[in-house]
Amino acid sequence: MNQGDRGLPKVTTQSSKAEEMAALEIIVSQCEPGSYLGSFFTEDLVKELNRRIKDDWSSDIYADSLAITQESIARAQKVSELTRQFAEQEAKYQSQIDNMAEAQRQLHTELENCENLRAQTQVDLNRVWNEKDALDISLAGAEIEITKLKARLFDVLEV
Repeated sequence: MNQGDRGLPKVTTQSSKAEEMAALEIIVSQCEPGSYLGSFFTEDLVKELNRRIKDDWSSDIYADSLAITQESIARAQKVSELTRQFAEQEAKYQSQIDNMAEAQRQLHTELENCENLRAQTQVDLNRVWNEKDALDISLAGAEIEITKLKARLFDVLEV
């Protein structure tokens, strides 16, 4: 491995994967935990960089991070829009449920009114039938009385 100007390993396009991973290990070992670079080179990041070196992937972490951030923002905006649409639909459906509940209450009231009217009509019909029966009895009695009066008149006229 070639030495750079400051004593750190120099990585070139001619360096092997093993040399690049060894250079990364040396760089990371020089970063004290708690320092900015020590915080940057997390164990997971170093593993990811080594994996990318082994698999010949680009290691533009910033571009990848930016793409992930932009994707996250786009997803958050989509989630926000879907949440807003859901809230609108929920409000619409709740309004429809409330309207149906009100219509159901009104129908129930109308049904009670119809039942009360039917019951009152039945009472009135029973009263009318009772009055008719009483009138039929009175009429029958009156017819008997008329028949008696006719018989008396006939007896009077014959004499």
